[in-house]
Amino acid sequence: MGKIFKVETVGCTVKYTCKATEVVEIKNPFVDFISYGTSSGWDIIFDVVNWTDIHYIAFSADKKIETLKEADVTYTTQTYHYTGKNNKGYTYGEKSDPQYKSLTGKEEIGVDGYPTYTWKSIYRSEEFIKTTNLTGEAKTNVEKSEFVLVFLKTAFKEQEKWSMMQGHYKEADGTKVSNVSILRLNFETDGVAYNLGVLMNQQEGDDIAGNKPENIGFWAYIWRCIVRLFTGTATLNEKIVAIVVIVIAVLFLPVPLTVLSLVFPAFRAVMKKILHGIVTAVKYLFIGLWYIISAPFRFIALIIRKIKGDD
Repeated sequence: MGKIFKVETVGCTVKYTCKATEVVEIKNPFVDFISYGTSSGWDIIFDVVNWTDIHYIAFSADKKIETLKEADVTYTTQTYHYTGKNNKGYTYGEKSDPQYKSLTGKEEIGVDGYPTYTWKSIYRSEEFIKTTNLTGEAKTNVEKSEFVLVFLKTAFKEQEKWSMMQGHYKEADGTKVSNVSILRLNFETDGVAYNLGVLMNQQEGDDIAGNKPENIGFWAYIWRCIVRLFTGTATLNEKIVAIVVIVIAVLFLPVPLTVLSLVFPAFRAVMKKILHGIVTAVKYLFIGLWYIISAPFRFIALIIRKIKGDD
């Protein structure tokens, strides 16, 4: 049970009132993030990995919640830069004003361009664990909670660099999320709907991802380029990458096929029939193309022969 205090001036008198109101108290809140990296075909040349950090808060409540419908969350963000050059470490930007987000469970947050890596905004904890590869303390804390709210994604860029004086060192740019708190919960229990304020202290997570960071980049990027090429949604860079990969695959495909044919006679027999079918199909394809291309010329030649015959 909470209390709402009100102060107002009535005439020349200051009046104080206190009204009891029902609230939800949050128990064992845990703020953390999971991280997934992506490298394009060009970035990997320069040792660049672009990570997407998915921020969430796991919690339980002092009231029974059967169906969590909505939640309001507040947080602040702060950019930072890290460099290993000269052991400078971290430098931070200004902390943002408090930001607010209302979650209904319909929102989706994920890694751009990779629909497999997408999360809803509201989960039961056991369901959220199934969607990701949580480890260690993060997995333990989420397992002890009832619900998870996924409320924000931020970018993290990491790059390997080299200099004559320092040798190899890392640089990174990211966003620190802090002052996280739940403000309101809309839920249903035993057929009764509740829309209550929340008692909770602001929380801050650490800078260690709750999952084993997974780089989904290079091969997933290649596959995405090929898919987008054939669906007509590829950018110019993606078209170039897809075409180069397909050409390389076609050029080098005979090598493993030849090796397999030498090792497995049955495979050689099957490949012989397949290649015979391909050669035959290509042969008739070229014959058909020749008849189509030469048709106008043959038609003109036929007319000329008839004219000469008539003479």
